[in-house]
Amino acid sequence: MSSFSNERVFGLNWAESKREKLSASEVASIAKTEVVQRTYGLAAVFFLKTGGHVDYILSNQCTKAFKVGDTLDPAAGSIVTLSRKGDDDIKRWEE
Repeated sequence: MSSFSNERVFGLNWAESKREKLSASEVASIAKTEVVQRTYGLAAVFFLKTGGHVDYILSNQCTKAFKVGDTLDPAAGSIVTLSRKGDDDIKRWEE
C-alpha cells in the first residue's frame, strides 16, 4: 500500500507569512527604481546608491497596474513574504 505522507504535495496555495515596509534608511539608500520584465513576470528593481540592485517580482495583488519602465515609490510599498509547506519562502513587492 502506498503512502502520500512522505511525498511532496503540489498545488497548495501560498500564504502570506510576513509583510515589511522598508525602513527610512533603506529608502534613503535607493538611487532609483524601475519596473522591468523578468522570467517570472514584472519585477521591481531598486538600484542602490552604493552600486548594485535588489529585485522583487511584483505581487499579483498590487493595487496599481505597473508596466515596464514605470518607477516605484519605495516608501509606499511592502515586501511580502509568501510561504507554503515543502517550499522555500518567496518574496514579492506590493504597492
